[in-house]
Amino acid sequence: MTSNGTSAEGHDPALLHLDYHPLNVMTDGTRITGVLDWPNARVGDPRADLARTVVLLRFRPNVSVSPVAAGIVRLLLHAWWRGYHQSAGPVADMTLFYAWAGETTVHDQEAKIARPGVPRDLASYDPLRRWTAHWRRRAGLPA
Repeated sequence: MTSNGTSAEGHDPALLHLDYHPLNVMTDGTRITGVLDWPNARVGDPRADLARTVVLLRFRPNVSVSPVAAGIVRLLLHAWWRGYHQSAGPVADMTLFYAWAGETTVHDQEAKIARPGVPRDLASYDPLRRWTAHWRRRAGLPA
């Protein structure tokens, strides 16, 4: 943050949900009427929320998804991203935010694996780990 309260890139701080995905959105069929599940909420750069949503929509470790369902999720992600750009404008570099969101999600999921009754298919996390390593390398961080 700079002394005037904006991030170094000029983004104003915003209320971040950090768990925004379809299961946390209420709708009347035409518009969003509510957003649920706010324990992760923080104030920060909105790109963190965007990156976390991308990860939550793209990666579902321990969940078997049919090719049709995966295609629907890709369409949802594309439509959500396009809608965000239309309402908020272009988004500056997401590299560090993607690296952070991937790392945070891996950490969150690994903590859940330790709980009784949670599936432990660690290989299902490999695509998320590879994606995170890619963004870490692009950001100049160790993979």
